[in-house]
Amino acid sequence: MAEKVVLVVDTNSCRSDAGRHNQFFGYREELNKLKANNARIIIPNVVIDEISAQKRRSLKCKKEAHISNPFFQILGLNQDDINNIDIDRIISQLLDSEVSNFEVRALKDQASAFTKIYKWSMDKHPPFSQNDKAGDKGFKDACIVCIIDELLEELGDEYLVFLTKDDLLRRAFEHRPGVKTISEFDEASKYFIGAFIDDYLVDKIKEELGIKDFSMTDSWQNLNEDWVVQLGGSDNLKLVVIDSRAKEIVDTYDDNIAPFLQMLMTSGSFEQTHNGISELAPLLPFLRIKELEELIMTAITNDQIYSIANDCDVKQFYKQIYEAIAGRLDAGVDSKFNEYFK
Repeated sequence: MAEKVVLVVDTNSCRSDAGRHNQFFGYREELNKLKANNARIIIPNVVIDEISAQKRRSLKCKKEAHISNPFFQILGLNQDDINNIDIDRIISQLLDSEVSNFEVRALKDQASAFTKIYKWSMDKHPPFSQNDKAGDKGFKDACIVCIIDELLEELGDEYLVFLTKDDLLRRAFEHRPGVKTISEFDEASKYFIGAFIDDYLVDKIKEELGIKDFSMTDSWQNLNEDWVVQLGGSDNLKLVVIDSRAKEIVDTYDDNIAPFLQMLMTSGSFEQTHNGISELAPLLPFLRIKELEELIMTAITNDQIYSIANDCDVKQFYKQIYEAIAGRLDAGVDSKFNEYFK
């Protein structure tokens, strides 16, 4: 099935408008649409606490304004109803009624997080500002970064998209592998196949492929972050690459790629390596990220591949893969690859 996406949402992308005191989260339509399209939506507990604090301050201010309003005395209204309002209870009820749609995540290793946050603060490293006048502003954002770091260590086939409008938070992930940062909900749709394949695209596929109907049996994103859609089953297979930005069909393939993958990954000779690369090179846009990772692993463990790493076609093939997924490789694999494919 389609690779699953983890969406982490920052405060400014899920809090309600200032005037909406009857709901905890904002952007609920957008969040629910993504949830319906197989998104695992995670809200850091820091975000929950920040929204709660903002609502508490706002409601307290409104309560005090009502109490001091002279029309209560002029009209002889009962102030006890206002005095007895339990703001914390209201916020808790709003949260309880809405939070079940999402996963709330807290820091697991607070000691490790504190060490990192302390260093970031001293070094003025994002999400802390380099402006001395800003002081240590950025602590809550740093907690979110640490939560995402912990999530990255746990993810398997899932990949992580972070929705934030905060520039310093976005900069904190500039050189951090495995995270895609976006600032608007519209940008998120390309990472969720259910939201991506709309009526326009369905009609486009039917028209360009000359078919009346189709069954989408699988989907994944490739090394270019375009969608690969699998139509039909093993007996009648067609792969379609769709540009994730322009929503245009880029390429199609009507056969099973697995034999070519097997040929290269189990290569027992230099000739087989060259032949496998010749077959697979034009098919790279159809492969899953996991398959690309497996190709890199075999490149550094199979001597029939790494021994000819300097051959032009071999180096070009594996360098293209490496540059697309380098951020997903662990340090050991990364070091070994660069040793062979200098």
